[in-house]
Amino acid sequence: MKNENSMLFSNIGKAYGLKIPGENSKSELNLAPGEEIVATVSSSDADSDKCILLATNQGTLKKTAVKEFANAKTLGIIAIKLDKGESLVAAMLTGGKDELMLVSKGGKVLRTSGEALRVMGRASHGVRGMKLGKDDTLLTVLPVKKGASMLFVSKNGIGKRCAFDTFSPHGRGTSGQRAYGVNERTGALAAAVSVRDDDEVILLTSENKSIPLIAKDVPVYGASASGVHVGKIANSDFVIGLDGGNT
Repeated sequence: MKNENSMLFSNIGKAYGLKIPGENSKSELNLAPGEEIVATVSSSDADSDKCILLATNQGTLKKTAVKEFANAKTLGIIAIKLDKGESLVAAMLTGGKDELMLVSKGGKVLRTSGEALRVMGRASHGVRGMKLGKDDTLLTVLPVKKGASMLFVSKNGIGKRCAFDTFSPHGRGTSGQRAYGVNERTGALAAAVSVRDDDEVILLTSENKSIPLIAKDVPVYGASASGVHVGKIANSDFVIGLDGGNT
């Protein structure tokens, strides 16, 4: 039987470990005031030669060997060194050669390869993954999956799907391409995930509402479009994320 573990990563750059099954409650984690879990990565013995890819709001990327997190327990260990004002926004398991799609809140994406990233230790900071505009920040990083598409949803609940192949690969550290038409009507991008047609994802809002969506029901649009309303959201409410996807 494979030994499976769940690694949880927080906004302040720490990693926590939980056994699967067994410990399964985030309430057991020793989180500091203002610290939040932003990503969960499951791994098993078969993933011992893989890496964890980490991304920050300032566009920094870092690749660290899975074995470096073997001692991640409920007290937490350092996963990445962050600069002032920087926070961790995403973490994913990678074989090291995967294609990645970096997505910014301002609606830009950068398709690039993770192969060029060298493996670094937990205490290091990382390298520039995406060049961001003055008022832009990185939202997330998605794995480029054959047969899948990207599902974007903005703060005001306006979403679309867009094919990965709409965007050509570019080198790390470049500014990327327009992928979503952010404007006053849409608000900033709030969530992005990789999906296949039959995937179900849950739209999460600030007022604790959960709205189920089937990926194929969200229309496909070109890179400059914003999309359509994908859920009924009150004027006082806004989208905070999507649960599911990244197949």
